[in-house]
Amino acid sequence: MEDSSLGRLIGVLISPEKTFRSIAERPTWVVALVVLVLLGAAAGYLVFQKLDMAEVISQSMEDRGRRASAEEIEQATEIAERFGWIGALVGVLVVAPLAFLVMALVFWVVFKLIGAEFSYQTSLSVTLHSLMPAAVSSLLSLPVIYSRETIDIEESQRGVLFSNLGALAPEDAGTALTALLSSIDLFSLWTLVLLTIGYSIVGRVGKTTAGVTVVLLWAVYVVAKVGWVSLAG
Repeated sequence: MEDSSLGRLIGVLISPEKTFRSIAERPTWVVALVVLVLLGAAAGYLVFQKLDMAEVISQSMEDRGRRASAEEIEQATEIAERFGWIGALVGVLVVAPLAFLVMALVFWVVFKLIGAEFSYQTSLSVTLHSLMPAAVSSLLSLPVIYSRETIDIEESQRGVLFSNLGALAPEDAGTALTALLSSIDLFSLWTLVLLTIGYSIVGRVGKTTAGVTVVLLWAVYVVAKVGWVSLAG
């Protein structure tokens, strides 16, 4: 199972050490990338179809300190319903893959700085296979999203699964706090564990070293995310 591209998608979830040892010998990444993108696109498209676009636009304008008229909201909603799905899919089909490439690059550079030796292709393979919990999350989200008549803004941001602390945020919580709590997610923590195992194996470094490196990089990402949300808000 661990030697085939398809088998690795399951193997990394149930037998990560064997799978990453196989990846260290022969890295693969295309199938993992395609699965992540397609499941992300499917979940994103369904969420977009369930959003109340008038509410989204009204809330967005209020966040910018502007109160729009009913006519402005109606016009903006009509445009968003016609063309907004294109932007949503571009985000998943273009921005997400680029983010994966950058993520793998960052891990590759940082681990090389601490003395690990492996190729960028190996880093990309470890990164994408470690993100398989995100694919599981998207897969589990599909029937939940499909069964709902509408999805509100908060759910679209934190996810429809009650897998992160964002679901416990009070109604009056600011965007920064919500973003922080939403980052503490079961599937994200699962990914951190897989990244630690994967990079400790391919980089031939201790699990403690790999774990500290992975968690520090994740913490930097979370801080940057919360900071960006705070500025945008």
